Amino acid sequence: MKNKFEKNSLVFILFAVIILIIMISLTVANRDEATLPEQFLGDTAALGQRVVNYPAEKISGVVDHLSDAFTALEENKKLKEMVAGYPQVQSDLHRLKKENSALKKQLKTESIDEYEPLSATVIARNPDQWMNSFVINKGETSGVDEGMAIISTGGLIGKVTKVNKYSSTVEMITSTLNDSKLSVIAQEKGQDVFGLVQSYDDKNNHIVVEDMDNNTKLKKGTKVVTSGLGGQFPKGLLIGEITKIENDQFGLSQIAYVKPSVNLDDISYVYVAMRNDKTLEQGSDE
Repeated sequence: MKNKFEKNSLVFILFAVIILIIMISLTVANRDEATLPEQFLGDTAALGQRVVNYPAEKISGVVDHLSDAFTALEENKKLKEMVAGYPQVQSDLHRLKKENSALKKQLKTESIDEYEPLSATVIARNPDQWMNSFVINKGETSGVDEGMAIISTGGLIGKVTKVNKYSSTVEMITSTLNDSKLSVIAQEKGQDVFGLVQSYDDKNNHIVVEDMDNNTKLKKGTKVVTSGLGGQFPKGLLIGEITKIENDQFGLSQIAYVKPSVNLDDISYVYVAMRNDKTLEQGSDE
């Protein structure tokens, strides 16, 4: 009997709650202000929602911070790698600019076109013989022969002394191993003053020209070119400019110190003059 009464009581309470909810729902739509029970239920629901959402918001914030931290670490790692490689990039840029400048100069061949220049690359240069000789990548198969002049658009560099199938050795005008003296001309106001290259002053980067007639006073800035005598080089190839003049110890001749027109310390590309004075004269007679 007691159980039946309790069961009926629960059914009654449940039915009352349902009726209450239905009445609240029907009256809320027609009223601007909620009743106290409605406010109580609304606040209770809002508090419950707040209790549920607060931890979720905190966890979401922590996850976002962790994600940002990992992203920052990854970007930091990449930036460090980029910074570590920056000196290499600078080095490559400097090398490429230098090669670009040298190649642009190689294209300006108007001043040496008459010598039928054959482009060549320096492939070996011994540090112990830096200002004496180097090796180029053109040889017998390219028509290179001993004695041919090695030039650039800036002037004379040296001559071929040994020829292989695919490479050649070049002796520079600054070589201290050269026993034969190079005959040159100082072009002083329409007058040619002959002289002989005697040595190279590597300390001051000067070619020393001696035995120059002192009847014509030479001046700084006078250009010095090959004379074409002796059959070593074509006539008129620029060697450099006079920067200093002095008399020899007996006062019988002048000594000229000539600054090379070509930076002989830094050579990467050169030309082989395939024509010499003899073939040039034959060409002009035709």
